[in-house]
Amino acid sequence: QYRGAAPIQRAIMDGNHLTGITIMRMERGLDTGPMLLQRALGIGIDDTAATMHDELADLGGRLMVEVLRQYADGDPSTPIPQEVADALKEGGVIDQPLVFRLYSKLTKADGHIDWDEDAAVIHARIRGVTPWPGAQTVFLLPGRDPLPALLQPGRVGETFTGGHPAPGTLVALRDGKLLIACRD
Repeated sequence: QYRGAAPIQRAIMDGNHLTGITIMRMERGLDTGPMLLQRALGIGIDDTAATMHDELADLGGRLMVEVLRQYADGDPSTPIPQEVADALKEGGVIDQPLVFRLYSKLTKADGHIDWDEDAAVIHARIRGVTPWPGAQTVFLLPGRDPLPALLQPGRVGETFTGGHPAPGTLVALRDGKLLIACRD
């Protein structure tokens, strides 16, 4: 589903619960060759781009050995062609069972947190940009200079009983962690 420079990060940022590895034959286009073997891998609520990278790298290595073993045994899988007509443009959609997207590299701007989003969306973005470019916010404290902060993934669903503060408001410190108000 995800092609280009940041497929792991974008899958997490989109809130997907599933990703995977495809071993394909190389062709001239970007991620366009026929598929030889695929395996899915779940994305857990605490997974980040870093943890998924490591799990996918391990899975990809094992699948590559399996494909090479098939070729060595003279019994390779039948390659499955990819439908790529419109997949080579950013956000491209093709009329096939899967929707393909080609994404560019992440930039520091991808790590900016908009607190006027739902908590699950923010949590997915933070996980997707960890470790790079990192989730960034700026705290505006009364009478002080703006305080930039680099965020780590936390938990979604902490409740605050003091009303509904504006999104981005630092509402509490619990167990050494900041609680920050989101849209929901």
